[in-house]
Amino acid sequence: MAWTERYVTTTGAGLHDGSSEANAWDLAEAITNVNAGHRVNVKAGTYANTTTSRTFGTGAGAATTTAPKWWRGYKTAIGDMDAHPATTRTAGTDFPLLTFTSGTVLVSDPHNIFSNFEVRGTAPGTRMVSVTGSKCKFVRCRFDCQEAATTSYTVRASADGICFTDCWFKGTTTATTVVVSEERISYTGCVFRGGGNGVMLDVSTGDQEVIDCVFDDNGDDAIEVIGSTARNCIIDGCTIYSPGGNGVLVTTNVPVMMLVRNNLFHTITTASKYGVNMVSGTNVPHIVGNTWYNVTTKFNNVTEDLEFFAIAESTEPLTDPANHDMTMVTGSAGKGAALPSLFENESYKSFRDGGAVQREEAAGGGGGLKLIGSGGLAA
Repeated sequence: MAWTERYVTTTGAGLHDGSSEANAWDLAEAITNVNAGHRVNVKAGTYANTTTSRTFGTGAGAATTTAPKWWRGYKTAIGDMDAHPATTRTAGTDFPLLTFTSGTVLVSDPHNIFSNFEVRGTAPGTRMVSVTGSKCKFVRCRFDCQEAATTSYTVRASADGICFTDCWFKGTTTATTVVVSEERISYTGCVFRGGGNGVMLDVSTGDQEVIDCVFDDNGDDAIEVIGSTARNCIIDGCTIYSPGGNGVLVTTNVPVMMLVRNNLFHTITTASKYGVNMVSGTNVPHIVGNTWYNVTTKFNNVTEDLEFFAIAESTEPLTDPANHDMTMVTGSAGKGAALPSLFENESYKSFRDGGAVQREEAAGGGGGLKLIGSGGLAA
């Protein structure tokens, strides 16, 4: 499809028809007038909403599978934030920052895409951002809830097919959960910092995936799973650092399929807490290829500690986790040791590191693979 370009600035200007940056909408006008097939280019700046809540709803027309809506942050020229950044960016300067005092955000229209935004505010005893529109996507967005209420969740996602890619979520230490996740949802390459639980996955309402994510110093469990005997849960390639509770806690039921693979479990030492804590004795979860450091007890209610290809770290494997640097140091046992390694009945290998943060290729490297011997592959 060909996008219809529209523009938003902090004040709006000119004719206020959104047709160009010179005639940009303000944010409220954009929410009212956006239509299916619009790519709404929102310029960097601080959009101070204070007590006003914003609902990204139908507007002038609902998004569809063939004509979605894309809310795209940019700095000086549209599209200039679309590529992967090389360095950490500044919200409000490099991409739009939406701030709130008592206002909140609701995304109720399905098939909406958001890229390069930060939402920051104090939710009044409730979620800061709620997503009830199905099939929505969030790419390189930040969500920072700064209210100290127990129910001030940073994000509550409650619809099918929502995807968060390379996003950052932060909650206060008194919030019970940073992200509440319901229905069929995926998180890839995200960071969950602070709060109580990093994420609560309600698998009873749909399959959920958490892949290549970092859980950084959550006050309670890094991942809490409300299980279901009819639903699936995948936790793959994550770094779980120093939660106050369990690394992964499964309550209610054991998911019918549960994969716990290639994760780094680091510093889980609270009494009666575990790397993986199941609701009852079971051999259902497939626990494979994980790296372990400073974990008092790996498992609870896992039949005979059923685990394959575990990697044990005897010394600190990360550069400076207390200051949020999760890079693996040279000599870590988990470096290049995660699955799949040697592919079965083949000569080629993979050299993935344990956890979410992968090593930088050496200067002059060939994109991660080089020939060895008579055709094997190595990093």
